[in-house]
Amino acid sequence: MREQILQILREGGEISGEKLSCQFGISRAAIAKHIKALRAEGYIINAVPRRGYSFISAADTLSAAEINCFLREKAASWQIHYKKELPSTNSKLRNLAVQGAPHGTVVIAEHQLAGAGRFNRSWFSPPHSGIWMSFLLRPALSPQIAQTMTLLTACAVARVLKSLGYACGIKWPNDVLCQNGRKLCGIKSEMCIDMDSVQWQITGLGLNVNISEFPPPLHNSATSLYLLGKSVIQRAPLAAALLDEIYRLYQILLQQGFAPLRQIWLSYAVSLGQLVRISNMHEEYYAIARGLDENGYLLVERAGQIQTVSGGDVFI
Repeated sequence: MREQILQILREGGEISGEKLSCQFGISRAAIAKHIKALRAEGYIINAVPRRGYSFISAADTLSAAEINCFLREKAASWQIHYKKELPSTNSKLRNLAVQGAPHGTVVIAEHQLAGAGRFNRSWFSPPHSGIWMSFLLRPALSPQIAQTMTLLTACAVARVLKSLGYACGIKWPNDVLCQNGRKLCGIKSEMCIDMDSVQWQITGLGLNVNISEFPPPLHNSATSLYLLGKSVIQRAPLAAALLDEIYRLYQILLQQGFAPLRQIWLSYAVSLGQLVRISNMHEEYYAIARGLDENGYLLVERAGQIQTVSGGDVFI
């Protein structure tokens, strides 16, 4: 109900507490409590006696109410769980998945205390400065196709950032980089498989939005949208755009398979034709990145032979 009240207020003009109470079938005192709660989240809402409430400005919050105001793909039915602070959004969503959380559940946090990327590497995720988000799918897909969600999510991030004027590319398997090669976004996926079917899949992303400074270990390897554009970005519309694009690309995956997404990924690939360093638990070697196969694995040329890279790290 609070989200609906917010949406009505955002439409503009003044609306009386009496009209809102009639519309929602609750008392004017209950309406006043919802307005108070919205103000506590950072919204500025004016109140004039005998005239009503009016929306002045939004908070830079990633609350469900705020994000839902900007979602366009309503058919996606994302169910957003907003937390001010969590150890990590992936770990929280994993617990919810085990408890039976439905397809489309999203966990988003203002601050992660123990955010982690691939191989449990620490992810810098300070308060109110990024989009730290994980989403749950229960896909009717084979595990082989479902594992391409990391690549799909990278494509969604790259397309949204491009639409906002940021030049970026994708490094296999999970990094979105700016033009100078610094990391803007990392992505991490995990699955629960029963026999040959996927019970659930969680994909988490960390997008550096309004971070103005990184600690010394990350000075030369990470960046943010703020540092690229020198302006503060409203995060809720950006989070909504990401969820919309993920939904659109997921529908393509369901209906047409990975082939169309493979072409999108290749259009953003930053290492094709370049010498890259491959590192996995068995060896480290150099090869030339050549493409992506039908399962989302990296194709490289090594000693004149085309090989498939299914795991590990790639360094440009």
